[in-house]
Amino acid sequence: MILDFTEFRRVIENYIKANYTETAIKYENVDLDTSDLDEFIAVFDKPSFAESTGMGETSSLTGGNLIIQIFTPLNTGTDRAREIADILATALDGEVISGVALSTPELHASPNSTEWYQTVLQIPYITVMGQESLC
Repeated sequence: MILDFTEFRRVIENYIKANYTETAIKYENVDLDTSDLDEFIAVFDKPSFAESTGMGETSSLTGGNLIIQIFTPLNTGTDRAREIADILATALDGEVISGVALSTPELHASPNSTEWYQTVLQIPYITVMGQESLC
């Protein structure tokens, strides 16, 4: 069982670090110098719901989306972004990581910046978060 959002973040980041080495990884609110990079990914999560697992329980069923932005050079086509998405999807699709169940990834276009072509891999997740029952 995941205890809190901090542990959730740690579990997901450690899993990605251990299973993805294709590009540099930018984590939420952590600086990454991209001036010398040709490509990289950025990882963050977006919790979207939580509901109690029952009366008197101190845990909740929590779900949301793991969001991975894929950054590749502008004007070079979409193949490389899709290759990176495929690598990530293979590593994450259907995995259960320390009680976090990941679902099927979805690939979405994203508005491009003036520097990067951006694609977003969105992976729904669900987990039980909190402490064991006090009852």
